[in-house]
Amino acid sequence: MSKRVHDILHHKHGFPAGAVACLDDDDLRTLVGMVRAVDAQTNRMRALDLLVAGGAEQAMELLAELLRHDGGDALLSAAAATHVTRFPAQWAEALLLNVLQATDAKQGVGYGKADASGMSTVALTKVVASLGRCGGKRAIPALQALADDPSSDPMVSKQSRFALALIGCREGLRGFEPAPADSQALHPDTNSSWPVRVHAASAEDVEQAMRSVAGHLHGVQPNSEHALGFACGGHRLLVLLNQALDHVELPKLVLKRPWLAALVTRRSAEDQSYSVWRIVLTHPQDGQQVRLTVHRNDGKITFEGQAVVDGDSATLSLHTIALPGATAATIEGILGGTALEALKVRSGDRRLASNAPQPWMPPRG
Repeated sequence: MSKRVHDILHHKHGFPAGAVACLDDDDLRTLVGMVRAVDAQTNRMRALDLLVAGGAEQAMELLAELLRHDGGDALLSAAAATHVTRFPAQWAEALLLNVLQATDAKQGVGYGKADASGMSTVALTKVVASLGRCGGKRAIPALQALADDPSSDPMVSKQSRFALALIGCREGLRGFEPAPADSQALHPDTNSSWPVRVHAASAEDVEQAMRSVAGHLHGVQPNSEHALGFACGGHRLLVLLNQALDHVELPKLVLKRPWLAALVTRRSAEDQSYSVWRIVLTHPQDGQQVRLTVHRNDGKITFEGQAVVDGDSATLSLHTIALPGATAATIEGILGGTALEALKVRSGDRRLASNAPQPWMPPRG
């Protein structure tokens, strides 16, 4: 291992962009060898992350290899499935569909347990999630089969349904609207809530977010001129609006078809990088109403509400869904013209208890 590879792998936070750009062919071959190694002393995951960060052709070949045979490391295969969306979408979609075609949907029980075809539940879930980010119409039959098959693992089925919703919104297809939220609304107490200041995001923050979430944009071309920033609950958030929804025409456009309207990214306090934290979907309803849902990456709805379109503007209102660990909050405002500045967020001090971690018990029998 060269000193350069050693130093980058041991960098505390992420990988320095300048150092990654200096990786040569020998370094890349070294990383490929490390990922293929099976000894306990090699951090295969870290080596794979660096190889992918380099964007090399060797990374594409190795990702395909890991998805077809992970060598018994389910987490490495899951990481490979996540990384493929950093490369051209058509290549990634074709690879992921080939993996699904070679994988029996009947999963074993338990974290990381492989089925007869060798694909673990956790890895298959990541394959489906990546198809949700990069897939198009051709991915719908395979995902629909997984979602509808009663023998599929519940985690795979849920992720498949969310992937279908993402593709439906990206392609403008009706019929894939998410089911209503499992829990009730959670509203902040008006006497103990406070406004959250929403502001136009700086060009520097937008550039940093775009660089950080490359490969996880879900096919959205963000509108860098109208990105919004705010801080809430100790998090610094940045909302990347879909460029296709030119905000002047947004009220009219959301009535015509479903949309993947925005990505909410969250900044890490450690290395200042961003990651996709929430995904905003819209679905037209009867009359002038539009359903709004805000999802976690696993598809769980965290905010839900509606927008009512009136001419060239739309009045929106969303509320928190009562999930474990959720904080009561509301989002209200008017969209249309330059009225994005009228967006108001209020957060309360009421926070639901989080789920306590439970030890995993192997299934009986």
